Amino acid sequence: MASGHYSQGGSGLNTLCMHNKPVFPDGVNYQSQDGNLLYGMEYENTGALDKNHDKDAACVVCEHYYASNVYTQWGRVACSNGHRTEYSGLIMSSHYSQQKGESVCVDLERATHARSSSSNHDGGLFTQPRWKQEQVMNTYTQVIVS
Repeated sequence: MASGHYSQGGSGLNTLCMHNKPVFPDGVNYQSQDGNLLYGMEYENTGALDKNHDKDAACVVCEHYYASNVYTQWGRVACSNGHRTEYSGLIMSSHYSQQKGESVCVDLERATHARSSSSNHDGGLFTQPRWKQEQVMNTYTQVIVS
């Protein structure tokens, strides 16, 4: 996974799922560092459900064979209205003191990719929100508090 640097105001806001064997166009220039800089995403521990600190986040993009409408229902671990849960995970994004980042759903494993490093590169960073249990309509929901 990749994004802009946590302390820089430029580059893209969204988190990208990158292929592990990229194919670059002819004439690509590896020398220039003056453009949209992308950095690998690292997991940062925040005190809750911590795992794989400073390791590089992996991602997967899948196609569903028979579902024509797939959506994310944030703040729940099971679907409502009789819909089937395909996947559940944690909301992760940049820290509130850093440049804004996209919120993504990360599995509980906090998986890393095969070439992951344990070094602290601090490029793009994934942190979990602070947790607060709040009863809403007899269910517990995840809410972000600062």
